[in-house]
Amino acid sequence: MHKGFVVAAVSPLIIASGLMALPRGTGMGITPVRPAVAPPAQASAPAVPLYPGSQKTAGKTLVSLFGFPVAAGVKDASSPVYRLPVPAATAENWYTRMMEKRGYRLVSRGYATQDSSAVTQGLEFAKGAEDSQQAGLSFQETGPGSCDMQYSAVSITLPVRHASTEIASRRDVRQIAVVYRAWRYGSPSQHFSITNHREIARVVRILNALPPSSPMPEHCAADFGQGATLTVEFANHRQWVVRDNAACDSVHIPGAPPLTDVGGLLYRTLGQDRPKV
Repeated sequence: MHKGFVVAAVSPLIIASGLMALPRGTGMGITPVRPAVAPPAQASAPAVPLYPGSQKTAGKTLVSLFGFPVAAGVKDASSPVYRLPVPAATAENWYTRMMEKRGYRLVSRGYATQDSSAVTQGLEFAKGAEDSQQAGLSFQETGPGSCDMQYSAVSITLPVRHASTEIASRRDVRQIAVVYRAWRYGSPSQHFSITNHREIARVVRILNALPPSSPMPEHCAADFGQGATLTVEFANHRQWVVRDNAACDSVHIPGAPPLTDVGGLLYRTLGQDRPKV
């Protein structure tokens, strides 16, 4: 799920607004497991290109549909307002192409209305592991052939997951005891154990590949208690208690920062293993 900009608490003059998240991708394939690696050193907030012929406009600020949380590891920057020599629709198409060339994808769009003559439109772009590079652009028409544009950008430094929070070998695991709750209201918990070596190895691979979560706010699904608790029992009699909150795609492993179950892969895999009712 996308973790990104939060809708800004802007002027009370706004009388209508809309924000639409876009799909992260197409197709119905299995989400690939990403390796858990330490992130690079924090970079500066990403730069947004300027439309040719843009002119800086002093003394004006556009309504922003996107804001930033105050969180460790977040570095942000905002631009002045620029007057662009094209209508807003043309500018949005140009920026979408240019940002995609830089590896970004469009993740949401929206609008905010202050009055009948001032509608601000917004685009949100993201790229990188856990959408660690993000940019929110606002556009406002100023005439038949021009518009104003202002952007905010953020760079997120992800926490480091140390190797000690990974399982060195599936042979170290004797069994995995699971308490599983299906994704439906009022579903009972199911208790089962994974003892087959191949199935243990599959779960171990997924656990080892879980990436650290972004410090940005989580957008969670409706929570009916769905998720799982795994008790990983090692051959040397140690135990790890791993908790999977399926509503937020988040996983907690002892000693690790909060982790993300990318595409709900861990939860879906456990669902395949659970007893069928």
